[in-house]
Order: sequence, then C-alpha cells, then structure tokens
Amino acid sequence: MMTLQDYLEASGQISHRDLTDAHNRAIIYGGSVDTALLELEAIEPAALDAALAASRGLLASPPELLLQAPDRRPWDLLPDVWIEGLEAVPLAMIENRLWVALHPEVTDEAIASVQQHLPGAALTVTAECWIRMIADQRRGAATPPRYASLAARYLKAIRGVRDQVAEESLTRDVSDVQITFGEEVSGFAALVDDDSVLDPLGESSSAMLIPSQARAPAERPEPAAHEPAAHEPTVQRTAQARAERPSPLSRASTSTSTSTSTSTSTSTSTSRRRRLPSPTLWTRRR
Repeated sequence: MMTLQDYLEASGQISHRDLTDAHNRAIIYGGSVDTALLELEAIEPAALDAALAASRGLLASPPELLLQAPDRRPWDLLPDVWIEGLEAVPLAMIENRLWVALHPEVTDEAIASVQQHLPGAALTVTAECWIRMIADQRRGAATPPRYASLAARYLKAIRGVRDQVAEESLTRDVSDVQITFGEEVSGFAALVDDDSVLDPLGESSSAMLIPSQARAPAERPEPAAHEPAAHEPTVQRTAQARAERPSPLSRASTSTSTSTSTSTSTSTSTSRRRRLPSPTLWTRRR
C-alpha cells in the first residue's frame, strides 16, 4: 500500500513544494501530513478523503458513522492500546458487523494485525482529526481546537459530496425512467396510428375517429317572448323588469283616483237615498 504523500505526488494533485511544506509543518507542530495539508489548505477536504481511501486501499469512513453517539460505539471490541495509540477506533456495530476507522499513517503491519484480530470487520480510513475526536470521546476529554475545527470542516465537506452524489444518482434514475416511458408512449402512439388495426366491422379504427371540432354543436331552443334569454346580461334583464313595473307615484295616483271615484259614487247614492221621502210622509200626502 502507498502512503498518502506518495499517492498525492504520483497523481499530481499537489506539487512537491506543498508536500514538503506539509511534511515540515508536521515535524514542527506534530500531527500527520494530512493534518498539515488541511491547515495549509493545500488540498480540499473532500479530495483528501478520496486520496486517503485510494492510497490505503480501504473504504472512506462514512460521515454518519463518524457522528455516532459515544455511548453507542463498541469500545470493548478494540484493544485499549489501539485507541490510545490513535491507530484504530470503533465506529459502530451494524448488523453484527464491526466498523473500524484507521489512522491515515497506520502501517501495513498494523492493518494486518487488525484484520487478524477482527476477522470480518469493515476497515475504513479517515483524517487524523477525526481519529483524535473519537479517541477523546472515550476519554471524556475535550478535543484541542486545532483538531476540532479541522474535523468540523472535514465533515461538512464530505457530507456535501455525499449529498451531491445522491442527488445526481436520483436525477439520473428519474431521467432514465422518463426516457423509457417516452419510448413506450411513442411506441403506443405508433400502434394506434397504424391503419392496419381494424375494428370489428372491418374498417380502419383511425377512420372511425371523428374529431371533436367537426361535430356540429347542438341547437339550443329559442327562449319564449316573455322569458329573457339565458345569455342576456343580468343588468339588461333587471332594467327591463324595472321598466315594466309601475313606479310608486303612478300606483299612488291610481289608488287616489280609485278612492275618489268610490267616494263619489258613495256620496251620490247617499244623496239619492236622502231625496226619497219616507213612507210616512208619502202616506200623509195621499
């Protein structure tokens, strides 16, 4: 297996000068080369994560397992010397399989020892900052700000790449479905348009189709003279109804004339009755 420096130099992702500066910084301030590269911002965290996995021939530690709660990590399945020596830390137990994260600069002999001690375990690799974060979780100690800030930036980067890959995969699947569905629909349309498909009467199905535009609209009966048309505007019908209805003044004059004529006829009949002599006077005159 190649070291991280050899892989980066062979792939040409980082210049020789940047690698030399990172190596010198690691010697002066401590830590591994990947920590120095992140501090110098000589490489993006997502690119570093991929380079670590490729150089060591292992899987990159999933971000959701790095965020596992401390009380859910199987601490007792790994020797204390591995955790304290920052060589390997437990991530999680998933479906009876142990997931372990290894230090970026762990030797090949140490990897072989882990595989022999933990057969069937899923071995992954991650940056040194997260190895220290998980080891400090077991101790119950606070991680130094130098590694804590790098771990936060590293996690944000690899989670962003994971979400982008998932979104691209979903978009690709949707486009594949659309292409397949489009082919099926076009084939179905070609089958329907084919004149060789005959109906039970022996005529072409396409000839039996009548466009909706060619159908004559049904004739509507003419409205009656005393009824307003259905399509006549409401305002016009209201105005017509008001015009036909007598006004209050005309109704008042009509009622007044009627009452006057009634009173006149009543007074006339009364006067006529008063002019007739009584039966007694009529008898006396005789």
